[in-house]
Amino acid sequence: MKALWDYLGVWRSTVGEPPGPAPRNWRTGEPLSYDVQHSDEVFFLDRRGHERFVLEGPPYAARASLPQALYDFMDSQGHRNLSSPSSSAWTEAQARQVLGWVRQ
Repeated sequence: MKALWDYLGVWRSTVGEPPGPAPRNWRTGEPLSYDVQHSDEVFFLDRRGHERFVLEGPPYAARASLPQALYDFMDSQGHRNLSSPSSSAWTEAQARQVLGWVRQ
């Protein structure tokens, strides 16, 4: 993963254990010993592996489309982002549109 993130220029930082009880992985329920903060981008590559398009900003998903376990894992800021998404947030429909361009 490091090589791919380096190649694409993704900013990231490992964050140590938070104070208090360890948060749990939303899929497995296992305790987490660290977190990774990272920039919000989605990279679209063509069949040859060349970058063709980037959507920058956080993704937006309607609350109803999220698995309950993921919603429960989110902190209060994540819940606020669902009700008031960032002006730079991108949607699944936008990502699908880009996929259509990349496949041409």
